[in-house]
Amino acid sequence: MDALIDLNIYCEREGLAGISDHLIQAIESIAPTVRNLPITSLHPKIAPEHLKVLAVLEQRG
Repeated sequence: MDALIDLNIYCEREGLAGISDHLIQAIESIAPTVRNLPITSLHPKIAPEHLKVLAVLEQRG
């Protein structure tokens, strides 16, 4: 999931909206599974950018 979020951030920064839209769809499709993982299985360091994307997904969900 972190890799998809990183790619999405890059695409948004570079103006690749079409690709970003597809990445957001992929992130949304796997987000429920990731949300249900035990906290110990998540990556130990979550970047602020990742938290921002996850917060947006929470609002959409």
